Amino acid sequence: MSADETKELEKSILPVRLVLVKLCKISYKIIHLTTKLLPAWKKTLSDLKMNEHIMPHDVFTRWNSMYDMLNFALKYKQALRAVVGDTALGLDAYELSVHEWNIMQQLRDVLNILKNATLFFSCSSPNLTMVIPAMDHINSSFTTDALATKYNPAICASLNIAKHMLNHYYTMTDLSEVYRIAMVLHSRHKLAYFKATRWEQDWIDTARSVVHEEFDMSYALREVEDDTEEDNDSTVVEDSAFRFEM
Repeated sequence: MSADETKELEKSILPVRLVLVKLCKISYKIIHLTTKLLPAWKKTLSDLKMNEHIMPHDVFTRWNSMYDMLNFALKYKQALRAVVGDTALGLDAYELSVHEWNIMQQLRDVLNILKNATLFFSCSSPNLTMVIPAMDHINSSFTTDALATKYNPAICASLNIAKHMLNHYYTMTDLSEVYRIAMVLHSRHKLAYFKATRWEQDWIDTARSVVHEEFDMSYALREVEDDTEEDNDSTVVEDSAFRFEM
């Protein structure tokens, strides 16, 4: 990406960045100004008969903290508008316009798939074969949303950046052959999955070769017990006998 393209991209996502900066500032001040803003926040929640919670803060190293902050802000929109609108509290510089609230909701909506993916992979059921399909699903969702006219152009531009980052991590699966081996050997996927998701033929051929090479190197000549023989003589598995059929 050229310097001009980078500059243009930064300009296009500026509305999203501004919303996030404002929310982070509000969250930080409510949490840390314990003698002024925090009591005012709690009183506002009490007056509005809302459950008392502290606004989450977007932390770079914490998964989904941005989503959690956005989701909280939308849920507690009435309280936030009341606190920020009180000029005596000194938060009026971070007041959000109707347009910015719309951007916030759209950003929360497109990030929801990442929140769900994190929760899914945090449970006990996922395994290695679910990684590539999950990344494909997220990529497909981002691609569709980035082209959707219902979203603000700044959201679409942000999704294109997200797709670029996702593809960066996707290519890292090539550094370990176990992902492709697990997919090809899985009874539900095999090579049919890669064909259905329109992988390039060269990539499909590589996945097939990886499985064959691993089998030839690690298993083809391995001795196994032949249960059909009474004397249980060990037999050597020939390469051609155990070729993986696609």
